[in-house]
Amino acid sequence: MADQQLQAIPANPPEEPPAPQAPADPAAGRAPITEERLGICCASARYWAERLPDHANRQQNKADWWAIAAGILAALTGLAIFPTAENTGDSITVASALVALGAFLSAAFALVPRVKNYGEMAGKAREIASTYGHLQGELMDALAEMRAGGGTDAVRQAVVLEFEAARAKKNELRNLKPREKPADELVG
Repeated sequence: MADQQLQAIPANPPEEPPAPQAPADPAAGRAPITEERLGICCASARYWAERLPDHANRQQNKADWWAIAAGILAALTGLAIFPTAENTGDSITVASALVALGAFLSAAFALVPRVKNYGEMAGKAREIASTYGHLQGELMDALAEMRAGGGTDAVRQAVVLEFEAARAKKNELRNLKPREKPADELVG
């Protein structure tokens, strides 16, 4: 009898129950999308579709300014090296130090836009602005269908999920001023 009880106990009992599987449908288990939420998402998409191109232009202008400053400084340093090389005497030390300083500053100026990723952020902002523009139309269509009593919640869920993905990408942008939202608005 003791042998039968030992055989009933598994040799390696599971330590934890298996983790629940994620539903195949990403909208499964979510509350239905409301008209208010669609309206808020639509207003946010419109706001960012209009503002992100300006942000992209500002970031690109910063990148361009630093690159131009680095180029001008490098050119001036290059021109200053010839008289310095011809000089002899005590003044060569000061002149050499000034040329070295110019070369150093030129290199530092060239690094700023790379370190700050101004150009990369400008490109990403342009892409995200385009996505927001597309989503604005999709959200407006979903809202109109909902008000007319048509459309499905699955379609509305999919559009809102796309909006949330665009918002996550937008939130990764650096140097982006946050939106000043009305008190009743919940979505960025």
